[in-house]
Amino acid sequence: MLPLRKFYLIEKMITYNDYPILLFFSQTMQSHLGEIPFETNCEDAEQFFSNSEALEEMFNYVTAANTLSQKDVSTYYLLSPETQKLFQEDKEFRQNLSDEFFSSVITSQYGALLLPYSGQLAYVVMGKHDTKAVKNLGGNYICVAFFHKNLFIGFKEGLIFDGGLVEITSFFSKGAPEVPYLHLIAAWLEYARKQAPLKLYQSDKIKETIYIL
Repeated sequence: MLPLRKFYLIEKMITYNDYPILLFFSQTMQSHLGEIPFETNCEDAEQFFSNSEALEEMFNYVTAANTLSQKDVSTYYLLSPETQKLFQEDKEFRQNLSDEFFSSVITSQYGALLLPYSGQLAYVVMGKHDTKAVKNLGGNYICVAFFHKNLFIGFKEGLIFDGGLVEITSFFSKGAPEVPYLHLIAAWLEYARKQAPLKLYQSDKIKETIYIL
């Protein structure tokens, strides 16, 4: 589980410099920013980031969805200290939420979870139709990429079948702890659904809509 650290909801925390995923998940074909300027800390991570079709498809899928809608349709969440503490301390609570998500009727959704100190979990979850059309696979596709500012940390992808998860790919950069990102994102998304409507994060430094989770 991610370490719990002191966290302040202040405007200067959410900037494009600290959370660049906001720019790349809100772009359309018309506002495309070009090559993704993320960095890596080792050769293995550089090879994975440069050659992973799944990682490239994640960004392309979100850009295509925004383009079709002619606006940013990603959903962004800012993790509050209360929610972070709850998820860290109660493993059964996390497990029950992820199980509920995996057993639900899953629709296509994508966005990012913004963590303290510039951590970003970019996620894509596909409904069955999109999973078949984009991946030519059955079930529901899910993937998560973890970044710290513009540093690539790790990536996971899998398929949701019959209320369970089958992991396809798991990569972590050198020195990074292996975190069950797919289960965490599933639990956080289910928690967000149950808590709706969520409070908005207010800032004039960014254009994206961010919900406090």
